[in-house]
Amino acid sequence: MMILLQPHKSLDKIEKEYGIKFEDRELEELADATVKAIREMKITPLAEKAEEIGKRKGLSGKELENFVADVTRTCMFYNLSLQLINNILSRAG
Repeated sequence: MMILLQPHKSLDKIEKEYGIKFEDRELEELADATVKAIREMKITPLAEKAEEIGKRKGLSGKELENFVADVTRTCMFYNLSLQLINNILSRAG
């Protein structure tokens, strides 16, 4: 069985598109916010963290809005993909 999961944008592509570089600490913050968003069944914690990081990187206006949307979608995709893979592997084993 082969499963291909591909986000609309990778975090690398987001970095290039917005001319920023995520620090390890920021990636950890996004991961924590993603888990919190899924646990609470609200996207708000992740979107707020993405906005905070975007502002620190000097983004504003429509560019900041697009950054928040891209980062939020990508982080949620990564997390849900891992859950899906885990589910498939646990059923196969």
